[in-house]
Amino acid sequence: MTPGRMPTAGAATPMATDDQTPTSGPTPTMDAHAIALGSSENATLSMYACAAAREGDCTRLRALIGDGVDLDGRAYFASQEMTPLMFAAWFAQADAVELLLEHGVDVELKSESDRAEREGWTALHFAAYRGATRCIEHLISAGANMDATNGDQRTPL
Repeated sequence: MTPGRMPTAGAATPMATDDQTPTSGPTPTMDAHAIALGSSENATLSMYACAAAREGDCTRLRALIGDGVDLDGRAYFASQEMTPLMFAAWFAQADAVELLLEHGVDVELKSESDRAEREGWTALHFAAYRGATRCIEHLISAGANMDATNGDQRTPL
């Protein structure tokens, strides 16, 4: 794999709609706005998994899973470290959330940020903030803690 390039295990799909999720307007690529955490190939694969989850590209996610990507790995985006599940929840990508959950991701991981208002969010916080009901349903069914608090001591629901 060439550093700085997305794997091509499938064409990017348009952003899925889910309740109040915006579906138009520019959506920056992860290449331009994310940093892989660490220098290993797996850290780079984790960044690609975050991009695929954000786009709802389940074909690319399956290819990355086949390559052994750490699905709980993080990428730094918009002043916070997030996992693929967090990206999928934030962008209301219910099919990607479901796929990631089927592969045993940790639903209780929290985002890390240098900004208090973005610290400690779980995937459920991200989905709830966006009103992504299908994502919320998948996460709760998988055992996500509805009472988890973020950096501001707020629960997701």
